[in-house]
Amino acid sequence: MKYGILSDCHCNYEGLKAASEMLLENGASKLLCLGDVVGYGALARDCIEYITSNFEFSLAGNHDFALLDMKKSKNYNKYAIEALKMNKLNLDESHLSWLESLVLKKSWDEDGLFLQFTHSHPKDYKNWCYYPEDLFYSIKDKEDKVSLSFYGHTHIPGISLSSQTGFFEEPDFGVPYDFSLNVSETIVINVGSCGQPRDGDYRVCGVLLDTIEKSVTFLRTSYELKKNQKSIRDAGLSEYLAQRLTLGK
Repeated sequence: MKYGILSDCHCNYEGLKAASEMLLENGASKLLCLGDVVGYGALARDCIEYITSNFEFSLAGNHDFALLDMKKSKNYNKYAIEALKMNKLNLDESHLSWLESLVLKKSWDEDGLFLQFTHSHPKDYKNWCYYPEDLFYSIKDKEDKVSLSFYGHTHIPGISLSSQTGFFEEPDFGVPYDFSLNVSETIVINVGSCGQPRDGDYRVCGVLLDTIEKSVTFLRTSYELKKNQKSIRDAGLSEYLAQRLTLGK
């Protein structure tokens, strides 16, 4: 099976659509979302409806939870709070019910692999961890398999191996990473963001997982940036939220 994995679209409908099409064009049979569908942008309704129509599932992200209970956004910056409040006003009961239905983690065995998906770092995903103090992470009781743990949250793509104490390396985009020989290894993969990249590149990104060939490939594509920025301005949100997309930060 080839899975296309995305995260953190943050109401960037143009970015979400472009990243999804990129993964499908590269052979993805199913699309998976790791959460944070809402926040920072204006098109929450469009993104939710696109994901419910085209994705196998979405997980819950911290912004998704915060929209449902604004008390959880008390430590967010003013731009994030501003966008969440506006997003909530533009959603109807069916969209809110969908957000409420999202879970924090999914996992299963497939083709000799153990696959795990969370929004934040798997070591402390319930507390929305970005990077734990000790980056070493290993999934127990799966010594006969390669364990792959996918997450988003940081908006910065990267890959780390348990044998390397969890240190994250920048990915080589477009080049398949072969993990067929990494039996008993836990590989943590941050898929980056398809809506608000923060690694200095405005282009959206995602990951293609091939469970048969035992490989992951980081992919990147441009999208209609100005169209998404216009939606932010038209909604009356801060200019900062539009401009940061140009800078990829």
